[in-house]
Amino acid sequence: MHPLFKVLIVAAVLAIIAVIYQSQQQADDQSGWSQYGVAEAQGFTVEALEAAQDQTHGTSAEPWIAYQLAVKLYESGGRANLDRSLQLAKETLRMFPDHPIAERLRNLIQMTDSYAGVADAA
Repeated sequence: MHPLFKVLIVAAVLAIIAVIYQSQQQADDQSGWSQYGVAEAQGFTVEALEAAQDQTHGTSAEPWIAYQLAVKLYESGGRANLDRSLQLAKETLRMFPDHPIAERLRNLIQMTDSYAGVADAA
């Protein structure tokens, strides 16, 4: 078998794998945004967002779901929810430091730290 033919076969196989991977990634992203829509239709409740979060890992919707969940936990109040909100916001920011949602996450972290500090002083 001619070496050039082997190279062409390898290149063709790699191209097919790349197309399959890209198609799968697009399907996963569509599914992630579909889950985001389901959570939104349910009023972005903590339960709906947690269910969506489980389904959106690795998709482009993941940081948006995490942000919405962190906000909802913050809005719910209480020490446990504030702690979860802060932890989720920090983890999401760590994973997506350059994402468009990063500035909102930083603001949420600042608000949660501030609120927690006031609650601790009371």
